[in-house]
Order: sequence, then C-alpha cells, then structure tokens
Amino acid sequence: MAEDSSTASLTLVPSDEHGMDNRDKLAVTEQFPQTKVIGTDLSPIQPEFVPPNLSFEVDDVDDDWLYTHPFDYIHGRLMVFGFSDPLAVFRKAFNALSPGGYFEMQDLCSPIRSFDNSLDGSAMVRTSNLLIEACQKRGFDLTVPKKYKDMMQSVGFVDVKEVVVEWPIGTWAKSEYHKRIGAWFKKDMEVGAEGIIMGMFTRLLGMSKEEVAVIVEDVKKDMNDKSIHAYEPL
Repeated sequence: MAEDSSTASLTLVPSDEHGMDNRDKLAVTEQFPQTKVIGTDLSPIQPEFVPPNLSFEVDDVDDDWLYTHPFDYIHGRLMVFGFSDPLAVFRKAFNALSPGGYFEMQDLCSPIRSFDNSLDGSAMVRTSNLLIEACQKRGFDLTVPKKYKDMMQSVGFVDVKEVVVEWPIGTWAKSEYHKRIGAWFKKDMEVGAEGIIMGMFTRLLGMSKEEVAVIVEDVKKDMNDKSIHAYEPL
C-alpha cells in the first residue's frame, strides 16, 4: 500500500493500550519494543535485518493457524489474491484474537471503475474483467472485498466499520494528493500487472504470450491517457 506521510496512514485501527498506531511493522516494533510482531508471507522475501521483537514466518493463511498465544491486532493487506476462502480466514482471525482485539483488512475491490463513461471500451476495463474471470478459474474472487463487512459480522465481530476510498489510476485527478496516489498506483500496476496478467491469461484463459503482450501495452497506454478517469476502490 502506498503511503503519503503527510495525510495517509497504514491502518485505520485507533491507537490503544496495545500500542497499535498508524505505522508499519518495522516502525511499530521500534517505537514499542515490548510489542511482539509477527509478519507472514507465502515466500521468504522479508528483510534480513529486523528489530528483535519482529519475526517473519512463511505461512499460508488458508492453512490451520497454529499460534499458541492470542493476538491484540491482526492486519491483512491486499490479500484478495492470497486466500480462496476469506470467511474461513476471518473465523480463524476471530478465534485468534484476545478479547477486545482488532482485526483489519485492506483490499482492492475489482473491477476497475470510473466516475464517468471514460472507461467504456477501454483496454483497462476489458483486462480488469478478464482478470476477474481468470481468478475465478483459480478459486479467487476479486470482487469479494465488498462482502468483507458482512463476513466479519457473520463470524462474530462487532463494531465493524467499513471505509471505502477510491484510488485513481494515473495522474488525472485534480488534487495534488490524489495525483500522487494515482502516480504510485499506476507505477505499481505497471511493475506488477504484466507478470500477473501474463501468467493468468496464458495458463487460465488459453492466450498466447504475444496476445497478452499486446494487451499489456494497450493497458499501459490507457493508464497514461488522462482522459480516462479510472480508479479502483480500496
């Protein structure tokens, strides 16, 4: 998640006695040395040198959770590609929390949208819909974040609050803040989307690499077209 240090935060959970304020894991461990923080990922891509109260584990949230102590705060970000059964994961999180603990999810919700009709017929919207189709074949629903609130309530969470923000794609927005967000988001998509689209579309949609390469270039052109006012809800 991109952060603008002047106005944005990495979490919307209020600060409390557990010391979980608006900072990432490294900053939290440095400011609150008595707080033990565990980060998980599917592969060992974490930094080698970290504070002594921060540890990283290779783990899959879809598997059984084997932690022996309850958590005060559990945070997941951009997990829509990472689990096939979010309801089951939310139930595990609920059971793994201390009484009064917090669970927070931050996820993009497909498809890409616009406030006007500028996306109609664009490569961006066609590709977004194709990506939804490809992920469905793998058991992932890219539209499911809109159901997170209901899912959390169904497993027992209370005082559930949903905050929706729109991330522009590109620098078409009027305010400088949203231009920065859009520039970062566009860069992330340019760097990461090609690999994701290439793998998904060739393996799951039966496209050739040459076909996907053309799609990627068309999407990049659209992202640089300021007449296309695309955004994705977070």
